[in-house]
Amino acid sequence: MSVESHMKHNKNPTNQWLSMNQTGQAALHSLALAQSKNSDLKAFTCLASTQEVIEKSKLAESLPLQGLPVGIKDIIDTADFPTEYGSVIHAGFRPKSDAAIVSLLKRAGAVIIGKTVSTEFAFLEPAATLNPHRQLVGYTPGGSSAGSAAAVAAGILPFAVGTQTGGSVIRPASYCGVVGFKPSFGVLPMPGIHIFSWSLDTLGFFTPDVAMMQHCLSALHSHFATQTRAPSVLKLGMLRQYPWDEPQAEATLTVDQFGTDAQAAGHQCVDVRLPGSATVAYQAHGIVQDYEVAQAMAWVFDHHADKLSPLLRNHLTAAQTVTYDQYLLAQRQIQEARVDVAKIFDRADLIVLPSAPGAPPLNNSTGSSSFNRLWTALGYPCVSLPHWVNTSEGLRVPIGIQLVGRPGSDNELLKKALELESIG
Repeated sequence: MSVESHMKHNKNPTNQWLSMNQTGQAALHSLALAQSKNSDLKAFTCLASTQEVIEKSKLAESLPLQGLPVGIKDIIDTADFPTEYGSVIHAGFRPKSDAAIVSLLKRAGAVIIGKTVSTEFAFLEPAATLNPHRQLVGYTPGGSSAGSAAAVAAGILPFAVGTQTGGSVIRPASYCGVVGFKPSFGVLPMPGIHIFSWSLDTLGFFTPDVAMMQHCLSALHSHFATQTRAPSVLKLGMLRQYPWDEPQAEATLTVDQFGTDAQAAGHQCVDVRLPGSATVAYQAHGIVQDYEVAQAMAWVFDHHADKLSPLLRNHLTAAQTVTYDQYLLAQRQIQEARVDVAKIFDRADLIVLPSAPGAPPLNNSTGSSSFNRLWTALGYPCVSLPHWVNTSEGLRVPIGIQLVGRPGSDNELLKKALELESIG
């Protein structure tokens, strides 16, 4: 049975994982799957031992997550595993301490199965990870959180951690056909995570469905544990014009069909437009990112430029030309757009658009983050809900529906996403 077929027949993966977890077998089951599948999937850089998983599962029995297995992106520091940042420069590097998010996960009772593959320093050079769907061999799982998305899509993990600076959570979630969530900027801690851009880098997560996302995050942060209910009728702001790439026909049809199905389910759809300041902020994202990465990766560039991919080396060279005045202006432009775009939520509960320009491209690219960068720059929370469509060539592909929420409304966004998950 293909991964897609397995996921379609597995109507409630959260219940299955949690039922297994209550018997103490979930982490061992996850590890066994990782051990058997990773030689083909290439989603993990390293795995825990069976004995480690047994011992940590026992210690976690009385904690909220009860030993639920999790994968950690390889740019996030772990004292128990090597952290190589997707680069030969740091091969075998073992941090002395865990990143803050790893400590939170351990306190909550998660058991780390292994480190998941990241692209080189979470940039654009494709990693070795394969798209887990049989019909998509040769197509990208996305980047930079390739391993985390693929491991969840393959049914190996119920929960995996990634990061997003441009579109590195929402895009691979779309390409792999899983739920991806990028919280509001600053909601969860970034210490111990390799910096690419300190104004943009944001943690993100992958799960097979929204219920699992809620379950895991409620154990990590009090904001996600608050009891709020989504409105029974949602007003969906359908965004159809973009100051970036045009979507592929399949992506447009997917969102249009989602809107039609949402209305049939009793929700309302209204067309919304981005203000002019959003176009400026979209361009400003790149200026902020480049100014900051030129400094954040100065040591790597100065001492190991020859070990970088040409793609990243050339990008870092160009990034050094961005001036402080350009950077300050870009930050002001983003702040202006943050205020302007928020006015859309006076008319709609959510903004709806594709999670990616279209279907996964071939694996010589990680795909375009054009549909994600603005929301990362603005710090708005985003969810990608998986949908499957047939291309004109007859290929069955995943294309995500991206839901964007009001800044700081992360818990409410997940509850609305749960309401909309079954549509289509």
